Amino acid sequence: MWKGKVDFSLFLSFFFFLTILKFMRFDYYNEGGFDLGNKFSILWNIKNKVIVWNSLNNCHGFAGHFQPIMYFFAIFLYIWENPKMLLILQNLIVVSGAFFLYKFSKNLYIVLLYCFHFLLHEVVHYDFHPEVLSIFLFLLGFYLYERKSNLFCLPFIFSLLLKEDLPFILLGISLYFLIEFFARKEKFILINSILIFSCSLTYSILLFSFWKPEISIPLKTHYPQFGGGYVEFFSNLFKNPLKIAKILFKWNKILNFIKLLASFGFFIGKEFALLIIPVFENLLSEYWRRWQFKVQYATYLLPLGIYMVYKTYEKVKDKKLAKYLFYFAFIINFIFLPNYFLMIKKRHSKLLDKVLKEYREKKNLVLCANQNIVPHLCARESIYQFPFGVNESDFIILDKQWGFYPFPEEFKDSILKEFSRKFKIVYKFDGIYIFENIRKRRRF
Repeated sequence: MWKGKVDFSLFLSFFFFLTILKFMRFDYYNEGGFDLGNKFSILWNIKNKVIVWNSLNNCHGFAGHFQPIMYFFAIFLYIWENPKMLLILQNLIVVSGAFFLYKFSKNLYIVLLYCFHFLLHEVVHYDFHPEVLSIFLFLLGFYLYERKSNLFCLPFIFSLLLKEDLPFILLGISLYFLIEFFARKEKFILINSILIFSCSLTYSILLFSFWKPEISIPLKTHYPQFGGGYVEFFSNLFKNPLKIAKILFKWNKILNFIKLLASFGFFIGKEFALLIIPVFENLLSEYWRRWQFKVQYATYLLPLGIYMVYKTYEKVKDKKLAKYLFYFAFIINFIFLPNYFLMIKKRHSKLLDKVLKEYREKKNLVLCANQNIVPHLCARESIYQFPFGVNESDFIILDKQWGFYPFPEEFKDSILKEFSRKFKIVYKFDGIYIFENIRKRRRF
């Protein structure tokens, strides 16, 4: 296998490659309010109003997910107050992960597998999510572990700030290091394993004792069989093992699990213990994007799976066989790479740029727009994501060509028909509708 020095330009090229693709998607209105717009709105409010507020959905910024790391990301808006800043940060995070992966693996095949893994591109191509920082933190933690650092647990513990489900992922990681301790009998591994476990347990107890999510949509839509709240979810989870087995062992989920293992070249060792909890979390869901390991739901699987590849490869004696397994993994990942160019509409995007220019400049207007448009307008105090804030807005901007998520496609015409009766149409062309809320503007 190819081991040796890798020039820093490889990582720089990968960063620019991802950034060009992401900027292209943004400029062609393929980045959405869920979740680039939402996250930017929260960060904008932290920076400019010193409150954690999601203007787009008119709710507290931690109403759906508890992510204290947002305070850290808000600092970068002082550099550039633009949603593209978040796309740059996301790309920088995954490229930094590749750097630390190379530092401890010294194996170009593993680094390339990481760079072109379908899980990485599922995560990167779709909006922005703070939990992507876990990719960097996990690989940094494994790097420190391979160097036998006495405090390799710190990056893992810091990742607790990213999202409310990280404590459960870290429980699996602490279990893996416990297995490693029994195999290697090195005290520093046991100490770090205990620290990760105790911090995760303490954090989860405190979090779910004091944090009361106002929005339980993820639980209601992703795990409808186990109740709509966190308390009901955990109380119902293991009451009926047969029910869980029926949910997990469906052919479509089994095939996706095999696809996941194939994407890692079937390099499966004891490190699979790292993947048990995130795989279980996704396969238990009825939401198709979860059990197909798509978008942000692929985040934790990538660094844990690629570390499994590294550790298992080191133990494979037949390196020629290992090389063919890498080739097989590259083919699988190439087949399942997401399409960055889907829904690219140049003429329509240029028209949107022209139409929205006036509304971008008038920061005093209260706007409501559907999800592909709001990221381009959300650097303002008052902006709602359709269907929120319709009656409170001065103008409602809808783009029929991209749909009115979360409403199904068949509702588009009926929504436009209702709005045409209720509001004044000030623009209508190529599926772009702008409605003026005359009643609201008269009140002021």
